[in-house]
Amino acid sequence: MVGREGKRIRLARLQEPANRQAVVKAAVVDDPLEAGAKLRVSRNLRESPILMLHGNGRIDDAQLVAGELFRQRWEAAAVGGSMRGTDWGKARVDGGKPVAGVVGDRAADAMEWLNRVARYEGVGKIGFGVLVAVCGEGKGIAETAGHWEGAHVVAGSRGAGFVLGRLLEALDGLIEGEGQWMRKKGGFR
Repeated sequence: MVGREGKRIRLARLQEPANRQAVVKAAVVDDPLEAGAKLRVSRNLRESPILMLHGNGRIDDAQLVAGELFRQRWEAAAVGGSMRGTDWGKARVDGGKPVAGVVGDRAADAMEWLNRVARYEGVGKIGFGVLVAVCGEGKGIAETAGHWEGAHVVAGSRGAGFVLGRLLEALDGLIEGEGQWMRKKGGFR
C-alpha cells in the first residue's frame, strides 16, 4: 500500500488472539497524543468484567468510565501500597533492618479516594463490596454472587441478578457522588 507521501507502508495483520476465548470488538477511544482526536482500536471484552458488561449493553458509557476509574484507583492503591520505598536514613532499632517508608503520593491519593467512595450514600457497604469484587479484583458477576451465597443473597441466577443490580446502583452512586464532590471542589481532580 502507498501512503500520502508516496512512501510504501506496511499494514500490520491482526493475529488470532493467543487466548482463543477472547472476545474482540472494535471500539473508538480518545487519542492520548492529540486532543480531540479519536482512534479506532480492537478491545478484548473479556479483559475485565466491566468491559464485558458494557459490550453486552448491560451498562452505559458513563458507568463504564466510573468502573474503569474505580479499577485504576484500586490498582494504584494496591500496587502503591506494596511498593514502598525504604528510608535508609532511619535509625535501626536493636540492630534491626531498615523500616519501609510511607506509601507514595499516588497510592495515598487512591486510598483516600476509595475511602471517600465507600462513604457515598448511593454506593453503600454492599455496593462498595461489589465494586471491589467486580471492578477492582476483576471477578465476574456469577463468581461474586457465589461468594455471597448463603449470607443474605439467594443462589443461582437470582443471586447474579442481585449482584448486577447492586453493581449498577453502586456505579450510579459513584457517578453521583463524584459529581457532588467535584462541584464542592470547583472542578475535576
